[in-house]
Amino acid sequence: MASRFVTLTYGGGDHPAAQFLTYEHVQRWLVEVRRKASVRYLAVGEYGSEKGRAHWHVLLFYEKGKLPDVELNTRINHKMWGHGFSQWEEVSTQAIRYCVKYVQKDKGALEKQAKFALSKRPALGAKYFEMLAAKYVGAGLSPKELSYSFPDVINKKTGLPETFRLPTQSFSAAHFVGSFVRLWREKHGHDKWPWSDLVEYYLDREAARTPLDLGKERFAGRVPKPEFPPPHGSEPVYSDMVNAYFSDTPLGRLWFYRNSTGDLVWHEKLGKAGNAVRNGRIVLPGLYPNGLTRDASTGGPLSKGRRGK
Repeated sequence: MASRFVTLTYGGGDHPAAQFLTYEHVQRWLVEVRRKASVRYLAVGEYGSEKGRAHWHVLLFYEKGKLPDVELNTRINHKMWGHGFSQWEEVSTQAIRYCVKYVQKDKGALEKQAKFALSKRPALGAKYFEMLAAKYVGAGLSPKELSYSFPDVINKKTGLPETFRLPTQSFSAAHFVGSFVRLWREKHGHDKWPWSDLVEYYLDREAARTPLDLGKERFAGRVPKPEFPPPHGSEPVYSDMVNAYFSDTPLGRLWFYRNSTGDLVWHEKLGKAGNAVRNGRIVLPGLYPNGLTRDASTGGPLSKGRRGK
């Protein structure tokens, strides 16, 4: 994928537009850029440290189409940006780090005044993590961690590829693992992937967060005690009021009871309004649209293909 790092400045002197960060100017510029190419972007607007003049830095990621025929590393007047100069460069690790510093929590005074915008649907890098997930599936392996690297991005101190890591709670991490699960099932059906704590963690988290609607009533009897608590959860405790066991985890309190298909599963909530009991019967829906549930005896993952065996 081709990419460019572009700096957009305003005209010389006391140009009034240089006093304010006007994102609308960048939006109009992006419209012109996209007339000839499919582009995703990350834009940062900031004020210069010396004169306080507004300017923009934009990372462009080309999915389709041609890059504009412009001279690199030189300030130019270009018809797409009529407010002043623009400068186009190859994207470097330094340029990326410079832009993404604005999403960090420990910002300085200048960074707090900056504006930050980017392509979100899907998130930047989504296609890369889909390709990375496909590589794992093709090799018959499961991802064990959220680190990744690029062969052409080298750490100057070690001479080895720079290692990056996705934050555990990030959308990109969930998208990466979710893509792996989807692609594995497309290729292998219900054959289980090699065990991975990482994959199981995200499946457990997704299952716990799946919204629950009140569905068909199912008489459950007394719910059997799960053999094991959920990952990182406390010892399960039974509640007579709702006929379910609960366990406190880093995700919050999870509840263990039967869903509408009769499977014993861990839920984040008891019904839409938090009440799973109606006339002594548990009101439960299905949990997980892609079929992953829990083993009735152990509380461990149970694939859809193993049900009823």
